[in-house]
Amino acid sequence: MSIMPVYLGLNGMSIAVTEFYYTHLSQSNICNRLISLCVSDTLAINNGLWLASHLSAFINLRHLSLIDIKRSSFELILDSLSPINSLIMFSVRFSTYCRSVYTFIGVPEGAYYERIFHLFPSLRICQLFFWRYIQSTLDSQFVLPPDRAFVPIQTSLLNLQSLVLRDCSPSFLSYLFEHLPQLEQLSYARSAPWLPQEHPLRYGDNNRVTPINRRLAPNLCRLNISWNECIVTVKSINQLFERDVLFSLIKFTLSAKMAGPHVLHNLLPMFSSQCLISFDVWWCVTTVVSLSEVSNILSDTFQQLKGSVSIELELSLEENMYSIRAVTAPRRDKYLCVYSYLHNTVHGRSRWPYNRRAFNSQLFRCNRITMSDYYDKINDEFLSLSPSIVAWNQITSLNIAQPFNSIHLYFLFSQTTNLRTLELHYRSEYDDKRYLKEETLIDLLDDTSLCNMLMSNALRQLNLSPASKQPNLVNIAYLIVERLRHLQVIELQDINWQVTEMSHILINGLSKLNFLTISGECNCGQLYEKQLRDLQNSNTRSFRTEVPNTIDEDTLFVWL
Repeated sequence: MSIMPVYLGLNGMSIAVTEFYYTHLSQSNICNRLISLCVSDTLAINNGLWLASHLSAFINLRHLSLIDIKRSSFELILDSLSPINSLIMFSVRFSTYCRSVYTFIGVPEGAYYERIFHLFPSLRICQLFFWRYIQSTLDSQFVLPPDRAFVPIQTSLLNLQSLVLRDCSPSFLSYLFEHLPQLEQLSYARSAPWLPQEHPLRYGDNNRVTPINRRLAPNLCRLNISWNECIVTVKSINQLFERDVLFSLIKFTLSAKMAGPHVLHNLLPMFSSQCLISFDVWWCVTTVVSLSEVSNILSDTFQQLKGSVSIELELSLEENMYSIRAVTAPRRDKYLCVYSYLHNTVHGRSRWPYNRRAFNSQLFRCNRITMSDYYDKINDEFLSLSPSIVAWNQITSLNIAQPFNSIHLYFLFSQTTNLRTLELHYRSEYDDKRYLKEETLIDLLDDTSLCNMLMSNALRQLNLSPASKQPNLVNIAYLIVERLRHLQVIELQDINWQVTEMSHILINGLSKLNFLTISGECNCGQLYEKQLRDLQNSNTRSFRTEVPNTIDEDTLFVWL
C-alpha cells in the first residue's frame, strides 16, 4: 500500500486547490490508499463538512488530525461514522483560544470521549485539545449523571499508549486512569472542574480526587503537567500522583507557578536518578530590591536548586516586587518578547560545577519574536546580543510596531530569511523625541528595498493593525498590492472604517491571496459581509465568506 499523507486546508490553500483535493481524494482507487489525513479550517471554510461526508470511505486511514473544526462539523463527523479499526492516531486541536471556546462554549468535561473511544477502538495516540470554557450554565445538549462532574466513559482503549489533553480536572484525570491503566505517556494542563461556579456538582464528593498510584498507572513512565494554579507545597502534586508513580518515571516535565524555590527543591528528590527532568516554573516575591542585590538573590536561588540538571534563572524587577523564572537548559521557548526579555531583567545560568555563570543560552526553538515598541535602545541591545540568543534562520514570525526604525528593519529582514508572517502595528501618535532616533524613522511600506527583501524571504502572511481612524488605509492597501504582491494570507485587525474599500482593493489586486480575515467593531461581522457582497459584481475574483460565531461577532472570514 502506498503511503499517502494529505494536508487539507493548511498554508492558505485556495478554493480551487482545495476542490481539486476533494475530487482527487474521492476517487475509489485513491481513498483506500490514504493513511494519513490532516484537515484544517484555520484558513478555509467548512472543510469539516466535506470530511463528515467522506471520512467513512478512507477505510485504511491510520492518522487523523482535525484543526479548528467547529463544533457542528465535529459532531457531524462523529455521527456519520461507524467504528474505524485502522486508526491509531487521532488529534483535535485549535490554533487559538478563541477558535476553540466560541464554538464549544458550555460543553462539559468528557463530552466526546466515549464517542471517540467507541469509533476508534485501536487508538495508540490520542490528542484532545479541548479548552475549558464554562460560563453561567452548561450546554443543555448534555446531561450529567447525578454523581459525576463530567460525562462518564464506558469504553476502554486497551491499545492506547499516549494521551494529550489541553485542560483536565483532577477528578476526571483519576477517573480516566480507571479506563486506561495501560497508559505510558500523559500530557495535560490541570484545570478547575468544567462546571459553572454555582453548579451543585462542583462541590463535595462529586468532585473527589483519588490519588493515582502504581496500581492505577502501572505503565506510566512519561508525565508532562502544566499547572494552572499556584503550587504551594509538594503535597499539592502528591494529591494527584503518589510518590511511587513519580519515582518510576523516566521523563517528567512541569510548567507551573510556585510559592517559591522551596517547592521545587522538595519536589526533585521524589524522582529517581534515571529520570530526565525538565521544568519551567516561576514565583513572585513582594519586596523592594535594587540591582545591586540581584546577584546575591540569583546565587542563593542557584544554591537552593542545586542538582544534576543545568538550569537558567530569569529575574525581573517590578515595582515593589520581583519575579524569578527557573527553567532547565536548554530553554524550549518558541516565543520571545524583546521588552520582557531585557527590560529590568537579569539572566543567569548554572552548569555543573555550580560556580559558573553565563548570560544565557540560545533559544533553539524560538520561531516568533515581538520587537519592543517605543524603545530603540532595547531593540539595539537585543540585536547586538541576538546571535547568542536566537537562531535567525528559524524565525518564521515577526511582530513590529510603529515607529519603524530603518536600521533595525534592514538588519531583521536580512537575517530572517525564512520569515513567513509579519505583523505590523500602526499608531496614531507617538513621542519621537523620547527613546527614539528620529532620523531613522520610516514607513515600512514606503521603502521599496525593504518590501523586496520581504518578498525574497518568501513572506506569505501579513497581519495589519492600523491606528484608530488612520486616514491612509486605502493608500496602504494599494502599497501592499504593489510591493507585497505574493501575499497569500492577510489579517486586518481592529479596523473600524474603510474596511470594505480596503478589502476590495486587496482581493482584486493580489492574485495569490487565498484567505482574508477582518476583525473590527463588535457585532459588525455580518455588516462587513453584506458590504463586501454588495461589491461582488465589481470583484474580479469569486470568494466565500463566513461570520464565525464569536462572542463579539466582529470577525469575517473571506476564502478565495
